[in-house]
Amino acid sequence: DDARQRGIEIWAWYTVCEEDNAGGFHSRFSADNPHCYRVDLNGKVHSGLLEFCYPEACEYRLEIVRELVDYGVNGLLLKL
Repeated sequence: DDARQRGIEIWAWYTVCEEDNAGGFHSRFSADNPHCYRVDLNGKVHSGLLEFCYPEACEYRLEIVRELVDYGVNGLLLKL
């Protein structure tokens, strides 16, 4: 609220596809839903990337976006 009183906009940045970082962090969602990881044409599993063909992966991400919006940000940058 202090920022708004000073006329400063607050924007959130959210990387939609990445689920973990270089440190190997995995969310509870990823741990519980490993079938949602991206698999390339060679069969390699990319545990840091989610596939949005799974409704549960879409809903998980939408829940996070809804939470960010509920904070009252002025805008949201969604990065793929």
